[in-house]
Amino acid sequence: MPTTEYIPALGFRPLTFLFDSLLAFTGREKHFKSRLIEFAQIDAADSVLDLGCGTGTLACQIKTAHPRVNVTGVDIDAEVLVRAQQKASSRKTDVRFDKAPVDQLPYPEGSFDRVVSSLVIHHLDTTATQEALSEAYRVLRPGGLLAIADWGRPANPLMRVLSLTVRLLDGVDATRDNLAGVIPDLMNEAGFSAVVHAENISTAYGTLAIYTGARTQRDPRSD
Repeated sequence: MPTTEYIPALGFRPLTFLFDSLLAFTGREKHFKSRLIEFAQIDAADSVLDLGCGTGTLACQIKTAHPRVNVTGVDIDAEVLVRAQQKASSRKTDVRFDKAPVDQLPYPEGSFDRVVSSLVIHHLDTTATQEALSEAYRVLRPGGLLAIADWGRPANPLMRVLSLTVRLLDGVDATRDNLAGVIPDLMNEAGFSAVVHAENISTAYGTLAIYTGARTQRDPRSD
C-alpha cells in the first residue's frame, strides 16, 4: 500500500513556508546538495528522478548544473509541488513535477539513469523506506545509480546532541533507522550493489550522510 500520510517539511504544515530559508541558512544546503550531485555522477544524456523532491531546490540545481539532463521531481505533498513549480519557473529551469508517494512511483521499470533523494527517507517508517528503496531500484535502468543525502548516525557526541532537533520535529520512530545508520543495509536488501557510505557532513541538526548504490546489469533479487 502506498504512503498516504506523511510528515510535512519541518514536521508541521504551517512551517512549510519556512523550510527553504531555514535549510539554506542553517543546514548547509548548498554544500550538501552539491556534494550529492557530484556523487550521483550524472552524465549529460541522463534522465534523473528527484525522489521526494519537496520544494524543488535539488531538481532545479541538477538542471542548472546539467542543462541537457531530463529532470523529474516527484512528491506526495501538493503544496510543496506548487512551490517547486514556481521555483523552477522563476529560475527558468525546465523540470517536470509529479504528485505521487515515493513508495509507489507512477513510472515504468527502468525509466531513469539516476535517482537522487535529499532529506526524505527520515520521514518514513521502516516499511515505507523499504518500499521506497525498492521503487527506486525498479525505476532505475541497469547500471543506474541511487544517491541519497539524509540524516545518518551521529559522528560524534556533539552531532548526537544536535540530532535531537530532528527527532523532535520528525518523530523518534521515523528517524530511528537513519540515526542508527542502517540505511545502507536497507539499500542492500532492496537489491542495490556496491552500496557506499560516501561522506558525512556536519550540520546544525546533526550528521548528514551521503549514500550511493547501483542497480547492476543482473537483478540480484531474482536469484
